[in-house]
Formats: sequence, structure tokens, C-alpha cells
Amino acid sequence: MRLRSSPLLEAAKRYMQLFDKNPEKMNILKIALIIIFTSLNAFGQTCSYENLSREFNYKVVPISKKEDLIQLVVQVTEKQNSKRTQTFKIECEGFYLDSFDNCKNVRSYITKVNSKLPSGDEKDSGNFIVADFNFDSFEDFAIKSDPGGNGGPLYTYFLQAENKKFYRSNYLSDTVQFFPIEINPINKTLTTFLHANAYQKNRRIFKYNLKAKKWKLIHDGFEE
Repeated sequence: MRLRSSPLLEAAKRYMQLFDKNPEKMNILKIALIIIFTSLNAFGQTCSYENLSREFNYKVVPISKKEDLIQLVVQVTEKQNSKRTQTFKIECEGFYLDSFDNCKNVRSYITKVNSKLPSGDEKDSGNFIVADFNFDSFEDFAIKSDPGGNGGPLYTYFLQAENKKFYRSNYLSDTVQFFPIEINPINKTLTTFLHANAYQKNRRIFKYNLKAKKWKLIHDGFEE
């Protein structure tokens, strides 16, 4: 689609002039424009989710591809007043473009959508998952970002703060990485169970301290 003489492009230029003195608003506007134009000429599937959360609607849009990596834009919108609370980019392995052609490969532990899907142990737990991962009664989400190896796909986790803003959890994304086979709100633990070698699996249990707001690995063992 050609945008050189498009009314949309002319309108975009006018809005960019209005916001060019405010860097934060300018960045939000640029991402919004990318989403608009990409949705008109998309190379990947745009997925909108209104049934995974009681508080938010989510939209995931592939916006660019470079070699084996693609960038996704995730929009988070409040249901109550349709106010967009956050928009950000995520870099994922290139396989994800095809993976997201199936917008139904999702799950919610909040609204129980697809709650019977398999989880953990190299099974596909879904592309986009809503749950309370750190047991603070706020809805969080995880997004598949790497196909992984024998242990299954890797996930990037986003937790919700008290101001309803989401932030990347470095510990869950970089240390836990895989999707848990068990989310235990009573013990406040996440358990992963993965192939370690031809004969054994590795069980790891991560416990969250709500008061200290810190994670701790409390079990790391091998089982046949």
C-alpha cells in the first residue's frame, strides 16, 4: 500500500508536529502510527484479546522483521474507560511470526480461557498468557519469545505494579524463563519441570517473598 499521498500520512504529519516538543508523547504517537500502518499492510497476524483479563484488553501486532528476529508491539488498554495505559515493543525469535498466525493459542488463569491446555515440559503453554505470577492479586502476563530447545519455549514476563503499569520482570524472564507446570498461590511458588538430558528431568521451584518483593530458588533437582 502506498502512503506517499495518503490522507492518513498527512494527518500523521500534523499530529507529529503537535507532539514534537514532548518526547514521551512523541514516542507513544510513533508506535501508534506504526501499528496503524502495519495493520493496513501487515506481514503477520494482529491479535486482539478481550477475554483474557477482567481489567485490560490486549493487542499484539508484529511490526518488523530482521533476519531471524521480529518486533512485536503490545498495547494494554483499560476496559473501564478505554484509556491506553501502556504500549511497548518486544523482540522475539523469527519463528514467532508464524506462531502468532493462530491468535487462539492463548490462555488465562484469570478468566479460565483455555485453562485445559497443556503446560510446561516442552509442551506449548500458549503464545500469550494472563495470570498472577507474583501472587500480589494483580493480573500479569507472559508472552512467548523464543522457541527454546528440549525444555520447550521461553517466555518474557510482565508484572503489573500498583499504578496499573506493566514492567518486564528480569528474574522471571531471565532466570525462570520457561512456563511453570504449577503456579501455587498458597506457597507462593512457581515450579518448572524440564528435560535435562536423555534420562532425567530438572525440577526447579521458585518462591516469592511478598514483603521483600524478591524471588528465591528453593529447589533444583534431577528426576528420572
